[in-house]
Amino acid sequence: MKLLVERHKKKTREEESASGISPEESEIDEALNTIIELIDDAEQHFEKDSYGKQQKIDNS
Repeated sequence: MKLLVERHKKKTREEESASGISPEESEIDEALNTIIELIDDAEQHFEKDSYGKQQKIDNS
């Protein structure tokens, strides 16, 4: 899954940097974008929870 996401991000960056190209997103591209958003959200929540737990430990 990680490899698939990395390839999609690379493809997206290349398409965005190419001038004059406005590619249509397929259903797979849309699904991968959704997955990437969910992964990013989960990572942010994990970091926030980890930071909160560390603060509780430090304050004890």
